[in-house]
Amino acid sequence: MSEIIVGLEPSISVCENLLLVQEELSAPLHQLGVEPRWTPAEDLRLVLLRWRNVDADAVRLFTEQLRVVCSTEPEGRFSVSGVGFAPSEEVPRLLLAEVEAGDALRRLRERLGAAAGAVGLGSAAAWRPAMRLGRMSTPTRFMELRGIARSWAQVEGWESLVREVVIWRSSGRTSAPWAPVHARVRLGTGQ
Repeated sequence: MSEIIVGLEPSISVCENLLLVQEELSAPLHQLGVEPRWTPAEDLRLVLLRWRNVDADAVRLFTEQLRVVCSTEPEGRFSVSGVGFAPSEEVPRLLLAEVEAGDALRRLRERLGAAAGAVGLGSAAAWRPAMRLGRMSTPTRFMELRGIARSWAQVEGWESLVREVVIWRSSGRTSAPWAPVHARVRLGTGQ
């Protein structure tokens, strides 16, 4: 059984900017007693769909469906719009780079979710377009943490061109990078 993630990799420039955000936030977070476990550059991704406990046949069938869906979808774009928290600002466990996904990526995610349902992977959960910057323990002074993050609340020009969809697959025994790439499928070509 495997865990699989279907997602998009950010451009090099967006990755570099996100690493700068991590660096800039380290000292103020440290002053609040928060020591985040930062997501390494190779694990920064925009997750579209994710499933746990998937057998090899389902992964194979979904990969075939992914190729069909991607063959008719055009290249797209997404942009980083700011920094936020999950599951909420009141209980911040994850520091996120918020993403503006646009209609094309939302449609791609919907179609991939339908393809996953067709091969028995189940329906897609609600989606919050974001990339995980790091994990942290909930600080007691989270109001100050919100102020620090709000200094990064809006960014401009951090855009990624999306040319391919990636499937990462993990047996649950690997941690860095999160998982090896199982497949890369170009948009508009089905390859």
